[in-house]
Amino acid sequence: MFRGRETTHPERGRDLLMRLAEDVSEIGQIESQPLLDGRNMVMVLAPTKNAGMKREDAEDENIEQRQEAV
Repeated sequence: MFRGRETTHPERGRDLLMRLAEDVSEIGQIESQPLLDGRNMVMVLAPTKNAGMKREDAEDENIEQRQEAV
């Protein structure tokens, strides 16, 4: 949410949301890019296929899927 003079710099809010998306890229991906809606900026994130799995388990699952494809 933007207040006062913050509304004149929406790029700062967009940069913050994009940084958040990069930080959670292992468990989520951007479904809808940041959009300014009045005083609010909204971005929708969706969980990735391997969200909530440990990294080792996710890698094992990816290997199994590749082997099945071949």
